[in-house]
Amino acid sequence: MTTVTELIDCGRQLGAMRVQPMGMSTRLAGAIVLRQAYEQCVDEYWQWVAPALQGASQRNQLVALRSYAGQDAAKTAAYLWHVLSDACHYDGYELPPTTHEIEHLASRLDELRAALVVAARRSPRRTSARRGGAPLTTNPSPDPSV
Repeated sequence: MTTVTELIDCGRQLGAMRVQPMGMSTRLAGAIVLRQAYEQCVDEYWQWVAPALQGASQRNQLVALRSYAGQDAAKTAAYLWHVLSDACHYDGYELPPTTHEIEHLASRLDELRAALVVAARRSPRRTSARRGGAPLTTNPSPDPSV
């Protein structure tokens, strides 16, 4: 399974490509990969903290994120979701995201991932959430100060 960090790096690389293949935007591909990284990041957070929310709608997950991970993480997640959704569903008369926009979104996604790791470390552990691995590609230690 590809980690969130690997997906973010891939999105950055696609967004930074200067040569565009005929009929394809690598910046659009970068935005799609970043959206996949966002979805995987949030899904891994819910897997660790509240597995019942994994199947919930994105809107419900964003509302719940305020209570579970804090206001700042929830605002960042909502921003990323909306911007990445717009970037992935642009119309033919719109331009794909710029290289700078892709880099900005990748940086914000890195920030969200770090915030969710911290929030997962602070949350009570759920043994049912440990299906086959550590969340967010990091194994939170039992001590939140670590």
